[in-house]
Amino acid sequence: GSSEFELADGEFTDKTVIYCDQCEREYHAGCVRGRGDQLECCPEGPWLCGHDCSNIFQRLQGLVGRSMPTSVEGVTFTVLRSTKLPEEEAMAAEEHGKLCSAFDVLHECFITLIEPQTRTDLSHDIVFNRESELRRLNFRGFYVVGLEKGGELITVGTLRVYGKKVAELPLVGTRFVHRRQGMCRLLFNQLEKLLGELGVERLVLPAVPELLPTWTGSFGFQPMSHSDKMEIAEHTVMCFQGTTMCQKFIADAAAP
Repeated sequence: GSSEFELADGEFTDKTVIYCDQCEREYHAGCVRGRGDQLECCPEGPWLCGHDCSNIFQRLQGLVGRSMPTSVEGVTFTVLRSTKLPEEEAMAAEEHGKLCSAFDVLHECFITLIEPQTRTDLSHDIVFNRESELRRLNFRGFYVVGLEKGGELITVGTLRVYGKKVAELPLVGTRFVHRRQGMCRLLFNQLEKLLGELGVERLVLPAVPELLPTWTGSFGFQPMSHSDKMEIAEHTVMCFQGTTMCQKFIADAAAP
């Protein structure tokens, strides 16, 4: 529901640009009013551009903090997100602890990625939803998805869902001691099931050269062509130097 005010006095006009809190597309307030929506001032809470984004947002928010069973006994699937709402402080403390654990998993799996402009750890910024007026550095839309075993996060991914069109998973990793046990595949099974239920068409991720054969051969991803990339160009999908952007279409996305 954040907005850009074009007038210096902060007046809310038809030309004011507001952002959908799910797909992050830009909308002029006048266009939103033109389709019959009541919008007299900048929304204080989340603003969703339509039914699809509203449904996805509510479903994801409803999953935050929950543990869901998987096909492996003793391993649960969980969705986490940083919260800044004061009424959720008690829950936020517990969630913050889990997000710190998620960051530790990613820190174990990746070299520290320092963003040159902010001089901050990119993994930390994504996990904790660092916001920025620069779209490429605005990570407020990210969720953490993970597998827990014995109360410990063992596999973690960072997920952003741009409405029904596309979801991205720029970072995913498993703790060293739990590797080669099928945990990454289990996480993807759960994630694809979730995205299918949300009606998301495709999942994209950046593959490092040494893992590209695994993503394409074992997980069903394909390198994205130029036209594939143009189809999602309106969204700020993360890509790292030296990686190949890959995509996988979600099987259940077309289901009613």
